[in-house]
Amino acid sequence: MAKPLEEPDVGILCYVSSLPGFRGVLKQRYSDFIVNEVDLDGKVVHLTSFDLPADISEEKDEGKNPPCSDKDYSGEIESFRSLSGEADTELLRVFLEEITGSEANDVPPIVLSPDSDKSHRAEVHNFFKRNFKFLVTDTVEEADTKCVRVRFCSGDGVKNKRGKKRKQGGGSGSKNERPFDSRGSDNWPEHLGKFLIFHLYKENKDTQEALGVIGKMLGVQRSFGFAGTKDKRSISTQRVPYYVREGLVLGQLSGNRFTITLRGVVAESQDIVKAAADGLRRNGFINYYGLQRFGSGSVPTHMIGAALLKGEWNHAIKQRPFLRDARECYKENGDIDVALRQFPRHLVAERAVLQCLKKCPGNYLQALKGIPRTLRMMYVHSYQSYLWNHAASKRVQKHGIAQVVLGDLVYCKDGTSKTNLLAGRFAFDDVVLPLPGSRVLYPGNDIADVYHEIAKKDGISLTESAHGAKEFSITDMKGDYRRVFQRPVDFVWELLTYTDDNIPLAETDLDVISKVRPDAVTVDETINGNSGHKAKDENEEMSMDESNTAEDVNKCSTQIDSLCKSDTLSAKMALQLEFTLPASCYATMAIRELLKTSTSVLLLVRSI
Repeated sequence: MAKPLEEPDVGILCYVSSLPGFRGVLKQRYSDFIVNEVDLDGKVVHLTSFDLPADISEEKDEGKNPPCSDKDYSGEIESFRSLSGEADTELLRVFLEEITGSEANDVPPIVLSPDSDKSHRAEVHNFFKRNFKFLVTDTVEEADTKCVRVRFCSGDGVKNKRGKKRKQGGGSGSKNERPFDSRGSDNWPEHLGKFLIFHLYKENKDTQEALGVIGKMLGVQRSFGFAGTKDKRSISTQRVPYYVREGLVLGQLSGNRFTITLRGVVAESQDIVKAAADGLRRNGFINYYGLQRFGSGSVPTHMIGAALLKGEWNHAIKQRPFLRDARECYKENGDIDVALRQFPRHLVAERAVLQCLKKCPGNYLQALKGIPRTLRMMYVHSYQSYLWNHAASKRVQKHGIAQVVLGDLVYCKDGTSKTNLLAGRFAFDDVVLPLPGSRVLYPGNDIADVYHEIAKKDGISLTESAHGAKEFSITDMKGDYRRVFQRPVDFVWELLTYTDDNIPLAETDLDVISKVRPDAVTVDETINGNSGHKAKDENEEMSMDESNTAEDVNKCSTQIDSLCKSDTLSAKMALQLEFTLPASCYATMAIRELLKTSTSVLLLVRSI
């Protein structure tokens, strides 16, 4: 059995402070980890209602009335006469009268005269698109020839991505069967955008799995966009592309708001908890990429990324254990379909590789390109993260956190002048390190050597590509910058006592809607962190803001001490934290700094 990935394996080595930690269990229940997306305007995304928006409801009701009832279509009918002849024109005229004079949905479709000329049928379809937007046409088989069928568009028809009709009633001959609308979005209401953005609330499911379920139910499997994936073992709320003009892509969020409950907290005294929480508020944590970045499989994703960067396509595939098994099965019986049947559906990458190898045996690069792009690029990005983590650890080990040192790269805020930069008016948390790429600068000190030394040890050059596949080459990637230190925003923490491990301790969006509140919980004290505050001299490490926090913390000293040392078996203590982090920051790294415990150990304790 492969050794589980540990933090030192991916460069996670240091802490910001030397303060002692304490014991606590992370994610004992998935409801102990709540994530709410923060959009680009800084608004926290919440599920607030199950009601259909009023304007959509009105539009739906209005659609029941035939849009042709108050208009004279004699001009359009005459134009159609020259296109399709007298018989079809009379058929259309009667059809329009029936729609106007009765319940439009009850009027059966009409079928025009047989037409074997494909180009002429296309002209007919386009004529209806331009002139009768409330009618839908498709081509049907009638007596071994093709005809154009015309029906009233009630809005019930739904088509999937390939344009095939979908039956809403279950079987053939269903009363509600509707052919697909071949005109695409031409008939879409003008006041609505083409993208529906809704708030996705999910419990104990990852983002892709949740969207897969919704997509399967709606018949739109590949039609969802999202700004960021959320942890599976959590409760999260996020936007998914009400109707808007543009959809969502990865990265279109400013961050996430976390509500994290650490259960079973044990500390020697209240001073340990107080100092750890306030230290996190003041100095933040090292902004490492967490273990989640490197996968949960037997082979870490950064090792596969290294193989891709070296052009070792076959080796990259072999490192996936399921693929090894499937390839062996394929060799034994020569039937790749048998191998595919061995695969669980959630192994998207492995299935994609095998399907491509079926079409192009031996072409491993092409097989890798069969993996969805966002997934296959994850491997290379993982290797970039691996290098960044090691560089961040070396920066902390050699230079600490007290100040910016010569050669550091710093984040320039809007309006920062060169004079201010030269005067050293920036804080320790302005220090950034690059993610390798062709358009980044490396630090002007010895930290830059870390990148090249580790990459060289792995047989990788950061300045030259080993192959011609651009998407798997660091020299063809732009690169980016990432803060070395990150402080939580709007930081609040509170101590809770509880007696039952199975009750939720935090209120979710669904609880708010349902007016359900956690019970059997006692709040001992709430401490509000002023994470937006900075000391006047930003070159110095921030000191304790005595006036804002010390008095509040001391109020609960006696209570915490008694809880920490209590012999009462029924009383347990939990620490609940609320804070906001920018996109791509890992809340588990903040918890690591707080407890001074490896996240690999924390997750192991939870699983036991």
